[in-house]
Amino acid sequence: MAIIERESERLAVVGMGALCPIGNDVPTAWRRLLNGEHGIRISEFPEYPHSSVKVAGVVENFEEQDREKIFIEGNIIDPSDFEFYDISTFGGLEVARQAYAPYTVFVEENGRLVPRLNPKIFHPERVGLVVAIEGGGTVRSAINTHERIMKKNAKGEQLGLKAEDEDIIRGLVDTILGAERRTFGLNGEALLVGDACASGIEATIVARRMLLDSEDELDAVLVIGTEWSNHYVPRSQFERITALSSISDPNRTPRPFDKGADGFVIGDMSAAIFMTKADFALRNQLEVLAWHLGAGAYEEAYSMTSPLPNGEGTYNAYQRLLDKRVGGVRIRDMRKKSPFYIEAHGTGTGGDGVEAIGIRRTTDELDGEFAGFSSTKGATGHGTSAAAVLEGVFCVQALREGVMPPNIKCNDPIDEVNGMPLIREATPADIEFVDNLSNGCGGHQRAESYQSVRSTR
Repeated sequence: MAIIERESERLAVVGMGALCPIGNDVPTAWRRLLNGEHGIRISEFPEYPHSSVKVAGVVENFEEQDREKIFIEGNIIDPSDFEFYDISTFGGLEVARQAYAPYTVFVEENGRLVPRLNPKIFHPERVGLVVAIEGGGTVRSAINTHERIMKKNAKGEQLGLKAEDEDIIRGLVDTILGAERRTFGLNGEALLVGDACASGIEATIVARRMLLDSEDELDAVLVIGTEWSNHYVPRSQFERITALSSISDPNRTPRPFDKGADGFVIGDMSAAIFMTKADFALRNQLEVLAWHLGAGAYEEAYSMTSPLPNGEGTYNAYQRLLDKRVGGVRIRDMRKKSPFYIEAHGTGTGGDGVEAIGIRRTTDELDGEFAGFSSTKGATGHGTSAAAVLEGVFCVQALREGVMPPNIKCNDPIDEVNGMPLIREATPADIEFVDNLSNGCGGHQRAESYQSVRSTR
């Protein structure tokens, strides 16, 4: 059956933010990634001492005192809000601050200087928000709430919660939407997306629809992925389904596309990509970091945890991306004879081989120069719903600097990648396109494509 070809449109990436185990901003994370560094650390929980999982991707310098300095001393949020935001919300606010930074001005409101997008460029009602989050970061708040409910006084009476207890608010997964709008004074449509580990690209798909199908209601949308699941409860859930690595040496796990890999490693992270309509960016002379061409989605309806064993899911999502049209030309035809790189999902699980089969089938059919592929999760760990947004940031950086990032820790590649250009150290390449792949439990398969600004000048 023929795939229906759909019209797409370039969107302009005009801002980015990153907060992850290898850096608290985009330049730092990118530099450390290219250097082959990683942010996997020993991370154990006394509440769960019998766990075989000993490591995680850990964000440094973002403890409570660091957040106070960033958000209160930096005059980013109202101090009265500080106690009501959980770690995922703070992470989302920080990457939003970074992405908005080139366009931020501080204005006085109610005796306070507050950050606002430059009103000469952005109208607050015409900037939307999509957040990819599965709720892992709110687990800590939910547990605190439970403990308060169950706590008893000296008489043995159960105390319960008071209306003013901040954990009532912290435990709401959509706190990030209200916090972001309240902080930056934005009134455009805001939505949450949760499609397991495919949530990041799904958020981009939703953002595209908001911009292109909104009957001209929006000029820009910020996509945020924020997931802080390094907590003994979500870790124990993944461990129970044998998805997590039990290797206790941070230098040896996770190992995407390696025969010795035994599971993925959770990594806390937040990332943001700020996109506008192309004509809006050009009209306002915004710096365009890259073009976002489109995205494809495919639902396998096969297994809750395993992909189709023949790589059909990856292949079909990729085909739906490539058969979209931009300016009347299919994306696959735009790329003839052009070098391209693939940011693979690659987690260090059995799904890596299946993904490789889908990648090989697709790239064999494409009339373009397949420069290479890699997974950056060996450096960052797997941020579940936030991972693909961070990897989208790396895709843009790869185009801007002409470097393919490395797939570190892979010493013995799996048989499925034999003969394929797996990038194991940072490699310069004059790439014009980068494709970002992700998949999630439940059979969610996603693919998106970025194009270099150089090739369209």
